[in-house]
Amino acid sequence: MFKKPPTGFSRLFMRAPIWLYRLRLGWLLGSRLLLLEHRGRNSGKRRRLVVEVIDHDRSTGVYWVAVGFGDRSDWYRNVKAEPRVWVTVGRKRFRAIATALSTEASKAVLLRYQKAHPVMARGLVRIFGHDSFEALTEKVPVVELRRSDELGWGLGSGTHSVQHRSAQEPAEGADQ
Repeated sequence: MFKKPPTGFSRLFMRAPIWLYRLRLGWLLGSRLLLLEHRGRNSGKRRRLVVEVIDHDRSTGVYWVAVGFGDRSDWYRNVKAEPRVWVTVGRKRFRAIATALSTEASKAVLLRYQKAHPVMARGLVRIFGHDSFEALTEKVPVVELRRSDELGWGLGSGTHSVQHRSAQEPAEGADQ
């Protein structure tokens, strides 16, 4: 894995897709990327990041995303602390529950990704500094994002009254 998250121009470049989503142009990125909005575990502020979809079950609407910087990633620790999140894929925005998969389940999802995208999988091995894809599967957790209307959230347009914000949408604040 990277020794540390990117800074400076690299960070700006990696966060540029967030602005496409904020400008309602996320559909330009297709369905291989999604915007994940979650709440900071300490601050309670809204946090956003764009991650690659490593697998998607069209019949259930479940998405799986890898935690590129490993289990010390802030966003990973945030969704483990507060699993109620918002997901935007293309033009669709919905509420979801984020679940960290077990190591074995993560490996299975990552191996499906390797079969579907062998060139990208080889690139990830290089980018994250592993000797093999199997070594990468030992260090990279996977999060399942399951669409949820079971908590009374509904799946409307995403505009909600302020008095219900804490139970529905991450609090406003700086991105991270």
